Amino acid sequence: KELKSEGGYALTHTGKIKPKKGNITHRESRTISEKLGLFLSLLKGRRAYPCFLHGYKEDKLCWIDYSAFHVDRHQNVDSWLPQNDYSGIPELWRGFLKLTDAEDDYQCIDYLLHWYIEANSNSGFVEGSIVLLQNAFELLYNWRLKANKEPKSDADEKIRRLLKQAQLLSGFHEDYEEMVHDLKAKRIQFDDFPKLFTLIRNAIVHSDRNKRTQLSKYSGTHRFYIKHIGLYYMELLILHLFGYKGKIATRLPLERYSGGNEEYVPWIKADQISPSSAKEK
Repeated sequence: KELKSEGGYALTHTGKIKPKKGNITHRESRTISEKLGLFLSLLKGRRAYPCFLHGYKEDKLCWIDYSAFHVDRHQNVDSWLPQNDYSGIPELWRGFLKLTDAEDDYQCIDYLLHWYIEANSNSGFVEGSIVLLQNAFELLYNWRLKANKEPKSDADEKIRRLLKQAQLLSGFHEDYEEMVHDLKAKRIQFDDFPKLFTLIRNAIVHSDRNKRTQLSKYSGTHRFYIKHIGLYYMELLILHLFGYKGKIATRLPLERYSGGNEEYVPWIKADQISPSSAKEK
């Protein structure tokens, strides 16, 4: 009753971290909780960090950490997390821990997930989300794919190479055929998602008159769709980065219902899916 009248959060989940041997220092517990919070935020699509950490030794309370770990205000957002099959999460967690072991990689992942979460939360509205997603695509490319002394590549080519490396198609889902037809009727030249995404992003951030004129050709619905598709690709690229091989709740179909839009990630071949899982699919 108090939660309903005053607002805020009720703590509904607790957990314990116990070492196989020895003790965990307070500093180590902070590192673990920060990584766990970043991982939970990836699952939820919003920031969800552990709070009110307690340290025990031989069942005796030694310390309590009241630091203000970031937990976003409640808001329903789309997430790739499936509703019916969590079997791939432990493997995702192991991949996440392995890649965050080095400090430089951890910082890249922190920024990558920051921009994804802010875009997914629509913090800067649709246009801001598109710009933030471009930041994420750029960081991921420079971190994971760019070779030393590589010639400068266009932004759309960087996204295209990221998608190809993760075995993702760069075309458009059938539900967006009307948008594609409408934009091409306005003489906007593009062949795939990376090109259209980059055109819209450039039209948003550049100030010359030609870009401002082109921006007016993209309706609010067009911008929403391209942000929506961009989030889908960013989710898959992040999951591929951590070696995820389970199911996702795909956000691409415009008409979908919770639990009924789940499918295996595209880089999993049919012969890698167990018979029991195939029946579920």
